[in-house]
Amino acid sequence: MAIEWSSGQCFNFFFSNSSSHDASTLCISLAKQIIGCCDGLDWDEYWASLSSELASPASQNLENLWEKLVSQPLGKCTTHRRHVLVVDALDECDKEKRARLLECLLKSCTSKTQPQLRLLLTTRKENDIRDVLELEDFRHKILFRSLQNSETSREDVARYVEYRLNEDKSTGLTAEQRTQLVDRCNGLFIFAFHACNLVKTGRRKHQPHVLEAILAECTSLDLLYHRTLSQVASSSDPMDTLMMDILGVILVAREPLSTKTIAALLSEDVDDVGEIIKKLGSILRSNAIDDPVYILHATLNEFLLRETLIDRKMNPETGAVKEKKIQNQYYVNKVNSERALVKGCLSNIMAKELKFNICRLETSCLLNEEVTDMDDRISEYISKSLRYSCLHWASHLGSTTLDADILYHLEHFTNNLFLAWLEVLSFTKHVGLAPKMLSILIEWIQKNKLGDEMAREMWRFVTTFASVIAQSAPHIYLSALPFAPQRSALSGRYVTLFPKSLSVKLGGFENWPPAQNILFGHLHIVSSVAFSPDGKRIVSSSFDKT
Repeated sequence: MAIEWSSGQCFNFFFSNSSSHDASTLCISLAKQIIGCCDGLDWDEYWASLSSELASPASQNLENLWEKLVSQPLGKCTTHRRHVLVVDALDECDKEKRARLLECLLKSCTSKTQPQLRLLLTTRKENDIRDVLELEDFRHKILFRSLQNSETSREDVARYVEYRLNEDKSTGLTAEQRTQLVDRCNGLFIFAFHACNLVKTGRRKHQPHVLEAILAECTSLDLLYHRTLSQVASSSDPMDTLMMDILGVILVAREPLSTKTIAALLSEDVDDVGEIIKKLGSILRSNAIDDPVYILHATLNEFLLRETLIDRKMNPETGAVKEKKIQNQYYVNKVNSERALVKGCLSNIMAKELKFNICRLETSCLLNEEVTDMDDRISEYISKSLRYSCLHWASHLGSTTLDADILYHLEHFTNNLFLAWLEVLSFTKHVGLAPKMLSILIEWIQKNKLGDEMAREMWRFVTTFASVIAQSAPHIYLSALPFAPQRSALSGRYVTLFPKSLSVKLGGFENWPPAQNILFGHLHIVSSVAFSPDGKRIVSSSFDKT
């Protein structure tokens, strides 16, 4: 397969039981990779065209996501004649969805409409996965290979090590040293991958010394990661704190972030952040400061989230293995990283960049789509860090506990920046996400036993005027704000901030009207709808069998 399809384009995704990655994350990740290889297609534009539809929970069934985010973009990707999907550790995907995801994968790769598509899948054969693999439609088209106790593992690792160390002809290791490295890998490709990366980051004359240290100290993949990180900064170095902050952000970010965005969220110098990411080149991947930073393998996530490590040493005389638990000094506390990103989004980005008429429109008479240079204005005035912050601050907030600083920044946001935030969502076509984000805010406030009146009114404002806000950002101030109930706390606050906005002298809402919304998702006629007793959920069925 590698020989036959080496000229094709590879798209990949790695599941990990320590990450929040699920089937939906896979669809979005593959979509970004696929669209990035399609001439004339831009991810932000493509996502914006679907975001309102996909924002509805009803539209987020896995089969719909796969069709819109993977199958359709694949049909437009003509740069390469052949495509390979690599999905690692499917068994670590959410158990409720992994069988359905596997069906989507196999249907695409065995479809007559995608004859140039292949799937390379690694997984434990759990019962639900085995059931799908043995379906009549697929079982004769799958080639199974077991990696357990494989006699060829060492040989395959040796080939890989030889290839990696020879690919740029800059490695100064002898044949004996290469054999020692292969022996230490013990059949693990991921160990070989990171060990080769670590060796090759050093100058040619230093590479034998790096290898000696790996052979002496790194008896496991965890210890190899530990050495990699320890080479960047020592515990007494301020750069060590910055490195851990960077790794924490990368670990909990809801989408891959660029070096520039990470620096902005942490309020750090972009050159300092870039220097650390460059030094971590054996475990992180990024081509430029505006390109996303990726963790090269999910095992790094697992290492960073492990508080203690196991150090195994073998007695050369007896062959006995002695294990010792050691503290992982590079442990990342996810709650602390989530908290850092909440503050980064609200304080370091949104508080500084959100403003009235952010795209500097000269007239309010045009709908967003009628502004001919809207894309250029968005690129110039809405930074990627602001876009990320406006889309994900609530998700990070929902993963944190009460904090005085967070509460201060939230109050500033709700009392001063709410309408400016809606501008960004309007221009970037993400208004459909606002109700869910505000629901998270309300739940967080209630969980911490704080007053939720303003948050509830923000939710009411969005659900009442969503259509107006989505079509025209200026009409947040011209149409939505004037018609908000005048006795509401939100109206009372924001009318004072914008005293020149229109006012309703007669009529208008005394109370908020019933919420109105359009839910997308079904592909055929809706046959029935039912509401939960608490009014928070809707269940629908359709002739499309969903």
